[in-house]
This record gives sequence, structure tokens and C-alpha cells, in this order.
Amino acid sequence: MKETDFKVARDPLLGEIRLSPLEMLIADIPSIQRLRNVSQLSGAEKVYPGATHTRFLHSLGVMHIAGLYAEHLQLEPHKSRLLRLSGLFHDIGHGPYSHQFDEVVYARAKIAGGHDDQRARILREVVPEQMLEAYRNRMKEYWRKEVQKDLRLSGFLESAASDTDEAILAVLHSLNASRWEVFRYARWPSAWPYLFAALKVVAPLSLVGAVVAEWAGASAGLGRSMWLAYSNLNMPALFAAIFCLAVMGIALYGVVTLAEQRTLFWRDTRERKEDL
Repeated sequence: MKETDFKVARDPLLGEIRLSPLEMLIADIPSIQRLRNVSQLSGAEKVYPGATHTRFLHSLGVMHIAGLYAEHLQLEPHKSRLLRLSGLFHDIGHGPYSHQFDEVVYARAKIAGGHDDQRARILREVVPEQMLEAYRNRMKEYWRKEVQKDLRLSGFLESAASDTDEAILAVLHSLNASRWEVFRYARWPSAWPYLFAALKVVAPLSLVGAVVAEWAGASAGLGRSMWLAYSNLNMPALFAAIFCLAVMGIALYGVVTLAEQRTLFWRDTRERKEDL
């Protein structure tokens, strides 16, 4: 299997920093992107105008240097990737003015570990949802496939399965997500397409069941009307009842399809068309 595609961030000191598809996905989430607005030197740029680098640029540099260390130590692919991701994530808990925020805000909020504790909370509670949103709604199909390939090459996926759900599970497990978080962010949303597919079959068939029940013993209803029309050889009334059933079945199918499109807004149009 060939290596994955990549993108390049150009650093004034380190030169070209390669980002794998998974690292691109993570770098694009709001929790990482906000670091573009967090100064690395806590306002020192007001005195030294050239000191304008940010926590975002710093995180990319740490990720790159961590990768160089991993390459020198000849670490296994998944360990090397975890080391790089640790560098990318390590400043995610910082607030404005960096460490000064720990001394003023986190200290008053009685967060003893400061940005370290905040980082752990963000990784557990915020990052999985943001990664799923970015993966499903903002990544093109080509890059989603590259993320899946990246996960397999990195050793996060033991099997060669290319199912999107497996890729999402691998990301959540790499973030040490709990069982409830895995269920909430991966398994439950992944089950919805199958539930709607079943409803598309069951909804029209439910009309057939209702008609058969009315044939058996009802005193009124569409099924009873069809039975009486059949018994009296009233073909116009019989076909009118069949036409009404067909319209009702199409309407139920359309309602389920509309509900699916409103509920599963994160699925692309091509996938929905394949289900129709």
C-alpha cells in the first residue's frame, strides 16, 4: 500500500512541515485553530515587535520535532504517530496570555493543574465531537479516504477494513474515549442510516398489514372496502382503494426519506442517492 497524501505547512525556522491526513483533520478543528490567536510569549510582542509567533505555530513545530525524534529512535509507526499527535495537542488547554492565564484564571477557578487539566478535559469532552464534525462535514471524500488509509498505515487499525465507522472508532480509541463517548459519537450516529433503511421498508409494508387485518374482521376501513368491492365485483371501487394505498405508501416513504435527510445532514448527497 502506497503512502498517504499530505499537505505542507511552511515554518520560518523549520522549513516544510508535513501534515498527514489525520494530522490535517486534527489541525483543522476549532480547539486547535483558536491557538492561532494565542500568543506564545504572552504579550511580549508589544515590546519586541518581531515576537509574533503563536501557540498554533509552536504546536506544529513541536509535532515536527517530535516526529524527528521518533524517526531517529526508529519507533514503530503507531508510536511515532502518537508522539507527533501529542506535540500537536500539547498546548490545546492554553488560554489568552498562555501561562499567565493559569496564574490568574485557572488558579481562581481552582483548576490545580491549569492548562494541563484543561487539556485533558478538552481531549475527552470536546475534541472527539469536533473531529467527527470536521471529518463528516468539512473534509472532501478524497481526504476522508486518506484519513482511513493513514489510520491503517499508522497501526491504529489492525484490520484492513476501509469502513468509515472503523476509522472513527480508531480515532476515538486513540484519544482514550470512554465507552459512553464511543457509543455517543460513533456507534449511535452510525446506526441511524440502518434504522432509516429499515423504516423505508417497514413503513409501506405496515399498510399491507393494516389492510390484511381489516380483511379479517374489521367493520370499516380501506381493507374492508376492498373486500366488499371484490365480493361485489365492483372493480372501479377496488382499483380506487388500491390507488389510495399506493399513494399512502409513497407518502410514507417520502416522509421517512425527508426525516432521514433532515436527521442525517452529515451524509453526503451521493450516499443518500445510493440508498434510494
